[in-house]
Amino acid sequence: MPEVVIRGADGPAEHPRLVQIWRSAVDATHDFLSARDRDAIEARLASAYFPHVRLHVAELAGEAVGFAGTADGSLEMLFVDAGHRGRGIGGALLAHVLRTEAVTRVDVNEQNAEAAGFYAYSGFRVVGRSEFDGEGRPYPLLHMELAGLDPDLLLAGPRGRRLLLEFALASAEPEFSSAVFLAAAALDPEPAHTVTMCAYDAAATGFAEGAEPATTDTVGAMLADVRLAEPTAEALRSALTSATESARYWQEPDGEDLLAAAEPVRTQLRRVAVHIAASPYAQWLTASVAARRQWSIQWEDAPAVPPLTDPSSTLRDASVRLLQDEAEAAQERPEDPTAGWSGAWWSTPSHSVPSTTGELVDGTPAGLCFVEDGLGWQRAAAHAWDVPSHLHILEIDGPEVWADLCRRFPLEVTGSMRHDWFRTTGRNGRWVVPDWAQVAEHFDGVHLTPLTYLAAAGTAISVGPDTASVIAGWNPDQTFWFSPAVGFSGISVQWELHDVGEEEAWRKAPAHA
Repeated sequence: MPEVVIRGADGPAEHPRLVQIWRSAVDATHDFLSARDRDAIEARLASAYFPHVRLHVAELAGEAVGFAGTADGSLEMLFVDAGHRGRGIGGALLAHVLRTEAVTRVDVNEQNAEAAGFYAYSGFRVVGRSEFDGEGRPYPLLHMELAGLDPDLLLAGPRGRRLLLEFALASAEPEFSSAVFLAAAALDPEPAHTVTMCAYDAAATGFAEGAEPATTDTVGAMLADVRLAEPTAEALRSALTSATESARYWQEPDGEDLLAAAEPVRTQLRRVAVHIAASPYAQWLTASVAARRQWSIQWEDAPAVPPLTDPSSTLRDASVRLLQDEAEAAQERPEDPTAGWSGAWWSTPSHSVPSTTGELVDGTPAGLCFVEDGLGWQRAAAHAWDVPSHLHILEIDGPEVWADLCRRFPLEVTGSMRHDWFRTTGRNGRWVVPDWAQVAEHFDGVHLTPLTYLAAAGTAISVGPDTASVIAGWNPDQTFWFSPAVGFSGISVQWELHDVGEEEAWRKAPAHA
């Protein structure tokens, strides 16, 4: 796919093409707009609207395929030609104006649920509503503002700190990578192999044996001098992929996680957190479930998880099995949390219940990229799901929401989780998870925001005086669905993992594959 190029408009000479893009986009997305109003707005675009905004044009292979208009920190218009939708052009335009025009506000037609979902997914929140549009027409508007991102939340949990460390590693010279490798190996409670102590020798362009091992102080001092790269969508995706892949809830944190939590390193990681939090590409970390396309992932030859006609029954059966496992574990396993026992460690609903993620800025399903405990898949099918707008979805947008779920619908798992969760959190005490069968009586789905994943996954979340829980086994942006109203749209896309430079990236497979 050609690269999307964003540039300024070429003045009035380009207005006819922008009007064509507007008409194409509106015909495809604004079915609520009357033909009369549609024609009236089109007739005035070039003369009455374009002169009052700064226009930004998206090009593909030299062709204008989308545009945005801004004024005084407000996004006044953003349209993509209907023939080029779903290719990340709208996301690229939005990221550009967030970065270059300091956009913080946008008004969206309430009847355009897809657009409202797009902006919600990009970090905007509804702050008001008007019954009529700006010219008094009977088209309600949602007033949305950019929520912003608290950098301290990126430092709060092990996955967030790992993301920051991975981003710094991608920004730094090899000397820093060498120091991180050696310091992490020294901290790792179960190193996979003996590490020969070495340090990068820039003069010899190799490694010099016999050097002093790196320490947390060494890494912290070097991190303070790292010149941080631009936090692009690709850079953040790579860092989050690594942070997700390295999650483990059945054993002690690895050396890199321990290194990122060490005070000298954690102190310097805050600079990385502030740097990333200011990026427009990071705002989607706060996003709720998009009212746009959701995707489930079917890995290689694995069977797909179909829509359920009776998800409540599936969840009740899963709760019964979990209670049975807990009763057996309480009798058979020792109370000593350091004993060498392991078992189920995840706190997700049953995996027989369908789950989806949204799309990244370029249209790639997030579920392809961010996978805990993956098996190195090279191919996958992504299936689009229809999600009715009336569903009641619980947003887990902070650890306190998870704790409240556990208080309202507790299911005891101390016996079965004690040993695994002690190893990952260091806490000994009573453990609970949400009883998903009960949760499903109140909600049609549960969504974990990426930021909550980064801030809280793998931590002991306090539920009561001697009770805690762990978000374990979830992927960032994952939604589990408890309603039979959610189902396949009939659209499936084949994806393949490719080497792209020094990174791996998912690409759509050729149509004949």
